[in-house]
Amino acid sequence: SYRLHLAVDLIRVTLLQVKVTDDRQGESLDHYDLQEGDVALIDRGYNQPKSLVPAIDRGVDVVLRYNPHGMNLYVRDDMAGTALRRIDWSAKANELENRPGHVPVYLCHGEQRIEGVVHLIPLPEDKIEEARRKLRERSKKKGHTPSDSALLLAGWVLIFTTLPPEVLDTESAGQLY
Repeated sequence: SYRLHLAVDLIRVTLLQVKVTDDRQGESLDHYDLQEGDVALIDRGYNQPKSLVPAIDRGVDVVLRYNPHGMNLYVRDDMAGTALRRIDWSAKANELENRPGHVPVYLCHGEQRIEGVVHLIPLPEDKIEEARRKLRERSKKKGHTPSDSALLLAGWVLIFTTLPPEVLDTESAGQLY
């Protein structure tokens, strides 16, 4: 088995890079020659600080389909902004009452705190039950039952980005996915 890694310029709709690896090489931004000012639109397989942080440190912005079960994000927990608290995404989704919104967050890796935003976008009603059915099927195959929190979040698309909401608002982030 092999894996094909592609980088596409979505503005010009041109292929930028192609890399073929064996099946032991997972999704990583290290496969691409990303430079300061680039924006990487990536899916859940890249949902790992060890892949994201080196690219962000080089000035690359990311737009990531976020999986809260794979990577923790944090909010300020005090007025001084020194204490951080892990975000309860099901509580945030409940607060939004099925309306789109965004939350300023921190991605922590080692001593680094990287500012970002998570856009929360509810799925259309006809897609929510389908997403929950798929979650139940995957969970059953793994021998467990999905939590209430996981079932709630199955009805939402969460997108983490290092772009500020003035550059990429919630509606535009949702249209990308």
